[in-house]
Amino acid sequence: MKEATIYLIIGANNENANPTLEGVFTTKKTALENLKIKAEELREKLAEEWGIDVNDIAVNVAEDHAYISDDNVTYELAVVNASVKLEEHKISKRKINAAEEILIDNGVEAEEAEVVLQAIGFALLDVDLYPEE
Repeated sequence: MKEATIYLIIGANNENANPTLEGVFTTKKTALENLKIKAEELREKLAEEWGIDVNDIAVNVAEDHAYISDDNVTYELAVVNASVKLEEHKISKRKINAAEEILIDNGVEAEEAEVVLQAIGFALLDVDLYPEE
């Protein structure tokens, strides 16, 4: 099993101790880029829920946190990282051969079928379909 790091945007307000998951990202950069977007979306949503003018709700984004607040309630978003265990894909040689045949039957040159499948394996499954033995 492989271990990978994912980045979560977690939100909670000062009136409710139950955090909510607001987003899951594969890179910290993407999570941080989405933090401001998510904060603005929540600002609009909370204005509607709290029944107040959206202009009365402040949004402050600093490093890996964002704060959305009015005079009474503060909602905090934070980017946190988490480790997850990924089950490694086992793809049988028979299935790989069948996929090669499908590519060849659909016009891919025989010598290119392995290259195409290797690229698909890396791009979609994060798996080396032709590991060196």
